[in-house]
Amino acid sequence: MNTPKSKKPKRFTGVRSGRVSSPDGNYKSGLWNQQFQIYLAEFIAGWPHLEDKMIDVMRDLLGGDSHLPARQIFRSIISNQARRKVLLALLQKSPINKDKGELYDLLIDQFSDLVSRRNTLLHSLWYTHESGRVFISEESVEDFHLFDWREIELKELEAALNLMWALATKIRNRHNPNWVTVSTSPETLPQPRLVNKKQVRQARRTKDAKP
Repeated sequence: MNTPKSKKPKRFTGVRSGRVSSPDGNYKSGLWNQQFQIYLAEFIAGWPHLEDKMIDVMRDLLGGDSHLPARQIFRSIISNQARRKVLLALLQKSPINKDKGELYDLLIDQFSDLVSRRNTLLHSLWYTHESGRVFISEESVEDFHLFDWREIELKELEAALNLMWALATKIRNRHNPNWVTVSTSPETLPQPRLVNKKQVRQARRTKDAKP
């Protein structure tokens, strides 16, 4: 006798309700808010450096020998999900890592969390309102993804940056447990200072006018 399925198969159910309330006015495809651009550019430019530091974590889990092909192995695994599986397998299944502390679990988990944040930032569709407010649509695989967009605030990008640089610091200092312990909470990054061109021109005129 066949046992009936406990759940119905997942299928398309139509347009979702509860569209995010957004201001009237003109929207432009892409990211046109300068402060957001600065933060996003810093995150994108910093990401390969974080991956490069994760190679050191993989090298530790392979045995720690500087001649091990950790870089070649890490870069050959294109999927970050697959990288996580390999790192966890090395940490949890290999006898050479049986004495590794919880720090390595933390590094792998935080890297995986940042991968999720990175995917949201890089693969969402961005829209900028004429007021400078920014919206993203994460579910771009669906036909009606625009009904599920949400406003993104600058503090979300700032948080991703803080976490990325804090994780990079923890990896760099992973052999100094006392330092890593006090550095687990990332400090808030300074807000980017936008140059006021009018003030710069005025300052130059004042300087040039002096004898």
